[in-house]
Amino acid sequence: MIISVKNLSVSFQAMKVIDGISFDVESGDFVALAGPNGAGKTTLVRALLGLQESEFDELAVRCERTGYLQQKTSLSDYKFPANVREIILTGLLSEKSFPHVYSSADGRRADEVIEMMGIGDIATRLIGKLSGGQLQKVLLARALINKPRLLFLDEPTTALDPVSRDNFYDLVSGLNRDGITILYVTHDVGAMLKYAARVMYLDRKIQFYGTASGYRDFVSLNGNVNAAGRP
Repeated sequence: MIISVKNLSVSFQAMKVIDGISFDVESGDFVALAGPNGAGKTTLVRALLGLQESEFDELAVRCERTGYLQQKTSLSDYKFPANVREIILTGLLSEKSFPHVYSSADGRRADEVIEMMGIGDIATRLIGKLSGGQLQKVLLARALINKPRLLFLDEPTTALDPVSRDNFYDLVSGLNRDGITILYVTHDVGAMLKYAARVMYLDRKIQFYGTASGYRDFVSLNGNVNAAGRP
């Protein structure tokens, strides 16, 4: 198992946002994490990454290299003259000691990721000049530059048009086929059923965790389950 969780809880101001959940994720899996607003999806991801204080009996992420694409940032609004390649390289900063100098090997790795993502035509473009779809590809490239084997994606397609969204799904699905474990927070669980092997429906507690086909049965038994409503 690449992730093992037993009896995990997270509280804010004495209110439990996540209440005693337990689950495992196998290496190479693709898990869609769904649930209504305020259900604890982002909180769970942050707890797994060690960015959120939590209580647990076990919380193990057995992977030295992880990537994290968080919810939409204001990066596209930045006015400083940083281009796409420079932004992608910042994904290596956590591995650098002061004065954070990039090596020629780092530059070659950035070029590899740029080619893999198909964004060579915008590599020198200023980050503030990108479309929403281009920006998400760049941010994903930044998350991939350190060669993670586990990738956390937190609603990365919220601001994308349908074509860009489908392209992004296909791209992430390809990464999974290459062996990267994916945990994908989504409001568009219906679309994700085409790609994800497993679905977790979280609403403070885990209401369902199983195969995509099992999730369809769960929905049929519990009525219309989506990000806006509870079963």
